[in-house]
Amino acid sequence: MGLAPSWSFRAPVRLAVGRGVRRGLADAWRQQWIVVSSRRGRDQIERDPWLRAAVMGRVTRWVDDVRANPQRDWLRTTAERLRPGWNESCAFLAVGGGSAIDAAKGLAAILAVPPRVSLDMLIEDPSLLSSSETVSPVVAVATTAGSGSEVTPFATVWDAMTGTKASLSHPRLWPQSAFVDADLMDGLPHDVTLATGFDALNQAAESTWSRRASPASLELAGRALEVGLPAFEALAVAPGVGGSRAMPIHAVATPGPLDPRAALADASSLAGLAIAQTRTALCHAISYPITARFGVPHGVACAFTMAAVARHVAPADDGRLARLAVRLGLVDAGALAVRFDELLRTTGASALTRQKIGSLDALLRLRPAMATPGRADNVLRQADTNDLGRILTEAWMGGPV
Repeated sequence: MGLAPSWSFRAPVRLAVGRGVRRGLADAWRQQWIVVSSRRGRDQIERDPWLRAAVMGRVTRWVDDVRANPQRDWLRTTAERLRPGWNESCAFLAVGGGSAIDAAKGLAAILAVPPRVSLDMLIEDPSLLSSSETVSPVVAVATTAGSGSEVTPFATVWDAMTGTKASLSHPRLWPQSAFVDADLMDGLPHDVTLATGFDALNQAAESTWSRRASPASLELAGRALEVGLPAFEALAVAPGVGGSRAMPIHAVATPGPLDPRAALADASSLAGLAIAQTRTALCHAISYPITARFGVPHGVACAFTMAAVARHVAPADDGRLARLAVRLGLVDAGALAVRFDELLRTTGASALTRQKIGSLDALLRLRPAMATPGRADNVLRQADTNDLGRILTEAWMGGPV
């Protein structure tokens, strides 16, 4: 399956990436803020002189209780709390990782429609946002390098009660501005660095083998992996960097970046721009019930099957995987899967996933919940139930079986 004969590209986000770019926030935006963050995000705002200056005297409401994987019920109750006295001229300032940014998008969507329009209705029919006169702008300040939510029109919505994940998607949910500043990522704990970094790498890989790939998305995804893999490995290896611990990693073909935090931040936004065009694919479909049912961090759950899916799609390669392998200094697409296998093993991501799930049988029982339309089928080579069983078994065993 080759690339489509025609393609389009859209990314209406004013994006600033690099150390110190957050300094432009105060000058770029002078509206009143509803700030959406975790406790850590609020602490960063209050400690950082540039973020503090951007919000000083302009915060109308704080939402500082965002947790990983924004829950459906939390979004509902938080929107109800914000609705009285709601001022449509306010902008949402999301400071944090993908969860904070997704939460801000979800709240902006709920508050843009009448109270009679529920979150469930919006998820089922996102076009309801099209008739809204105003959707408050979202400005994203990313403090982790992972989800790329700052450059996509998607917001994930989780439901712990049912063990499911849904996606809210609409063109009006693109952030209007995004600031990706590695200064805010220094000192991230090792587990957060790995989980978010794996999310970025997996999104780049998934965009590469997506059926919706275009020349533009392939270039973005390839660059994300070219920059992101050595940066991620450098952060995993170097003792004392961002709280990471030393571990053996396969030697990379290209020298590691001088500033791995900044390089991984670049890769995250590049991968986000890629999936904004292609959406995610089979690894993400597989990951949703793994995260929802067993609490495996989202990025780790996505990466868990990355090598196995790479092997699955290789027979249908139209040249893009081979070109990516060469770009990464590898022999062929098979070597790409081996590289992913080793990364999962040496970082402990595979072991963590197995520990949380408990058994291969428990993993295989999740197969019916992994057939997410638009994700599971968004690959060069489709996977039936038997293929999915083999992919899960390979991921569990850490290599071909």
